[in-house]
Amino acid sequence: MSGQFSGILKGNLPITDKFLYMESYGCQMNFSDSEIVASVMADLGYGVTDELEQADVVMINTCSIRENAEQKVRARLQHFRAMKRHKPSMIIGFWDAWPRG
Repeated sequence: MSGQFSGILKGNLPITDKFLYMESYGCQMNFSDSEIVASVMADLGYGVTDELEQADVVMINTCSIRENAEQKVRARLQHFRAMKRHKPSMIIGFWDAWPRG
C-alpha cells in the first residue's frame, strides 16, 4: 500500500497511550524497513495507529532514487509541520533510503 504503513504489527501490540503513525514511499525495501522501525517502537511502548491525529510520533520513510516519492514526501512533511503547530508535543521523524553497493 503505497504511502502508508501497512499496520501488520498492529495486532501484536500491547494496549498503550502512545502511538506511532508511519508512512512509507518508494521501493518494497522501505516497507520492510518501516516494519522493523515499528517493531522497535513497539518495544518502547508505542502502538501503531492509522489516525494521524492520534499519533505522538510520526515517521516517514522514502527513497531518494524515486523522484515521485520524494515530491510526495515533501508535501506530506509540510502537512505534518502544520499539524505540529496544533500538537507541539508531536515528534516527526524522517529517513531516506540510499542504495547500497
